[in-house]
Amino acid sequence: MTLALAVAVLGALLGFGAARADDGASAYRRGDFVAAFAAWRVQAEAGNATAQLNAAILLDQGQGVARDRTAAAALYRRSADQGDARAAFNLGALLHAGDGPSRDPAAAVAWLRRAAESGDVIAQFRLGVILVDGDGVASDPAEAARWLARAAERDHAQALFRLGTLLATGTGVPPDLAKANELFARADVANMTGESNTSCTTQRSAEMLEECRRVVPRL
Repeated sequence: MTLALAVAVLGALLGFGAARADDGASAYRRGDFVAAFAAWRVQAEAGNATAQLNAAILLDQGQGVARDRTAAAALYRRSADQGDARAAFNLGALLHAGDGPSRDPAAAVAWLRRAAESGDVIAQFRLGVILVDGDGVASDPAEAARWLARAAERDHAQALFRLGTLLATGTGVPPDLAKANELFARADVANMTGESNTSCTTQRSAEMLEECRRVVPRL
């Protein structure tokens, strides 16, 4: 095979892969979830981390395919193993809830911690809440405070409030009422800002952010 022919073949293959990825995104945008899932499933089986995430989300929500959260968890794991923080968060959320796969709080915390270490603000917040509450795992207020502080740096309203509560009560951190009041004020501002914007990136309630993160594919 000549060099020119090899380049042409490689270009065609790359173009096919890009077209297949676009097929999934364009199908999802027009509401054809069956076609979107079919396209993403092909790429997922080929090892594409984003397609694995997107196909898992459709399985998670029952869009274009019968809902199967156990199968979704398997795809989330494949994507997370390749470093996708959103997939790691989603897998952690499913394992913590026992929603499909069996409930496994320790494994959930491990996946959430991986996502949090990658800078995922929602994972940082959720991990902090689980650790401070001891929800299925041993309570660790000191580590919880560290993760809530990371999320608070990004003006996550609920993280600001929860961290302020820890400072006000001296739980996991030295008590600091002045700092706590400052965080409460910032939480109020973040909440007010969020209510004026319907974007999933807005720092609104934890529940709204979690739903955005779990159900929206990466297009």
